Amino acid sequence: MRADVLGNGPSLALYAPVDNFVIGCNIHEHPVDVSVVLDKRPFLKYCGNRDLFQRKPIITSVYAMPTLEEQEITHEFEIWHKVPYLEKYMSAGHVAVDWLIEHDYKEIHLWGFDSIWADTIE
Repeated sequence: MRADVLGNGPSLALYAPVDNFVIGCNIHEHPVDVSVVLDKRPFLKYCGNRDLFQRKPIITSVYAMPTLEEQEITHEFEIWHKVPYLEKYMSAGHVAVDWLIEHDYKEIHLWGFDSIWADTIE
């Protein structure tokens, strides 16, 4: 099985949708099958625009759950997985790839991952 993981870096401009399973990290303009959203900031943005996550399932973290509960939006999501603990520097991209490997995806393409925790490399 093949999948695409969409980050937010400049190389995302090279992405051309094909018939793969697609995971978006945080908020995306491209159609996705599921979004990985690990912290509260994207959920707070969602409260102002209910279409941000394309009404698709999410993979989130135990850390983010209090925000969903405080904003009373938990019922608006189909949660496929809650990551119980995030290692330091663990990104949505890492979680997406881990989830795909656990679900037997053998070919994983990364788009928009130009750097992590530093200035974007163009």
